[in-house]
Amino acid sequence: MGATPNPLATPAPFVPVPIATVHFNVEVDRSRCATTSPEIGARLTTLEADGLSMTVVEIVVRAGMHFAGAVMDRGEGFEVAQIRKAWDFLMDWNLRAEVHATTPTRTVLVVDEQTNARLSATRSEILAFGIGLEVASRIYDIEYSLWEGSPGLSLHDIQTYSDAGGLIRAELRGRINRKSMTTAITEVYNKFATGNFSSAAGVIVFPRTTNGSRSAEIMILDPDGDRPNERNSARLRILLRHYAPFFYYQGGFVRRFGERMREISLSPDCEFEAYLVNGDATLIRSTTRAGRVRFTESGVLYLGTVWGGVYWPEWLTGVKTPSAGGFFFWGLRKGIVEAIRGGRLTELTDLHLETKVVSETERLIVTLEDGTCLIWATNISNIENGKA
Repeated sequence: MGATPNPLATPAPFVPVPIATVHFNVEVDRSRCATTSPEIGARLTTLEADGLSMTVVEIVVRAGMHFAGAVMDRGEGFEVAQIRKAWDFLMDWNLRAEVHATTPTRTVLVVDEQTNARLSATRSEILAFGIGLEVASRIYDIEYSLWEGSPGLSLHDIQTYSDAGGLIRAELRGRINRKSMTTAITEVYNKFATGNFSSAAGVIVFPRTTNGSRSAEIMILDPDGDRPNERNSARLRILLRHYAPFFYYQGGFVRRFGERMREISLSPDCEFEAYLVNGDATLIRSTTRAGRVRFTESGVLYLGTVWGGVYWPEWLTGVKTPSAGGFFFWGLRKGIVEAIRGGRLTELTDLHLETKVVSETERLIVTLEDGTCLIWATNISNIENGKA
């Protein structure tokens, strides 16, 4: 392809965030659990034994949900604006990956001590969203793309639905260095006053300012409870809203694809059921484009857009970069795009794709579990391999 696309003259979708992988130890408080399903019990045991590993960029992307309903869409989409806001708060906390002082096999996340207690508390809550969302995903074996913030984040923090339409809820808290932990536990119990929650969990995240503590950085509370029922399509509507920003952020003729997805996600039951059976006439139409360029990585075809003039420094990417500039590609698996066109959303509810980071001489490739691909390169020829 010739000229670099420049939709809406907007900045690249993601502010540079450290890629490093960090590990968290997990403890489970079962004091109020009368019973636990064998499946949930096994997942909790695995989390206790193995802990949780995430990249910092995954944490920040998920933390954006903390700002649901609190940002303006300036052409990039609400979800992307939420991620920017999360990183605005977290980047001055000096998030960094350090080898644990007494357990050299662990790389832990460390933040700075700060004298502004109010801001430190806010940052702890934001970080708790980024980590707690992944913990909830592991407990209930439901991909993070199927979760969203509760209405107004007032009833509980995040929610999703089971295959049978049961509502699953999670309340998230953050406490720096395990301070005021008892208060945080009480707050979670106040949200879920009755014990034995089969579909509600509390997750408390403890950001650390030193890398020597052996205490767990994550506590899971009461993973059992009641299961109110909702319509079976609820989680599929969430899935559409998860992927919609990928399209409408690209702007121009691609934006309509994402806008139509959001419209479908909010449509009446009869219309939504028809979409699941027959697909959508607007999305299937050849003139409703889902990207500008295509890129093949490890045999997988991605559709998306390239932005020019995006500079990611060497400390972030590990790739020696020019003094300024660079190119950024944001893509989505073609198979996922086609499933969205045809209404085959059930194919996407259990992807379990691998998160992978590939650092090469002149480019950095990051593939995420929801099927998106992020590439930064020094030269556009290292990204483009055909029109979409």
